This record gives sequence, C-alpha cells and structure tokens, in this order.
Amino acid sequence: MLSKDQILSQVARRTKTIPSDIFGGELCIREHTRAEYRAVMGAADRGKDDAGQALIDTDRWNGGLFANAVIDASTGMPLFTVDEVLAFPERTAVWAEVRRIAQESLDLSEVGQPALFPGDSALDQG
Repeated sequence: MLSKDQILSQVARRTKTIPSDIFGGELCIREHTRAEYRAVMGAADRGKDDAGQALIDTDRWNGGLFANAVIDASTGMPLFTVDEVLAFPERTAVWAEVRRIAQESLDLSEVGQPALFPGDSALDQG
C-alpha cells in the first residue's frame, strides 16, 4: 500500500527554467495548482456579452498566470503580485513576453493548448 508521502512525491509541483531575452536572463516557472488556475480564471472573468459570449480581461488573465508562475527558485515563492505585473510598462515586447511565459506555465500545468487535444499532453503519453 502506498503511503501519503509516496503519493505526494508523485504529484510534486513541476518547475522549469526558461530563457527570457526581454527580461534579461532565465526565469524559473512553476505549474499552477487547480485552485490557483481557477483563481486566476475567476479574477479575469468579466461575465458575458449580450450574445452570451464569455468576456475575459486578457491583461488580468495573462498577468495573473505570469505572477503565479514566475517564482524565486530558492524559495518557491512568486516574484510578483498581479498588480505589480499590471504595472509593467505598456511595451509590445514586454507584454508579448508576459503572454509567452503565461502560455509556458499553462503548458507546464497541462492546461495549455497542447493539453487540449488527446494524445498531446504528458498524461496521454504515459
């Protein structure tokens, strides 16, 4: 029989180091827990439009994912709050990098674009 510690060792959060020319070096990112992912999703939710389509605050979505994912490698704690990320200057390259890192964190968490299709996520590959 498996112990609690054995099970928890199999579900430890993944981290990844990714290069960022825009920010001038390497960043350590972590995968999102279900609760964190849902909190970011909830904070970005702006209801529905008149046609019933979901409205998403994309700055709060990407900024929230970035803030939750980018961590101090030695402590595992996030480097930024969402408000700090939202205070970044409005530069095309900076926000394209925020979006790229947000997507990297989704992919690491298996909720990004590749995980949407059977056979593409790590879960489907054994």
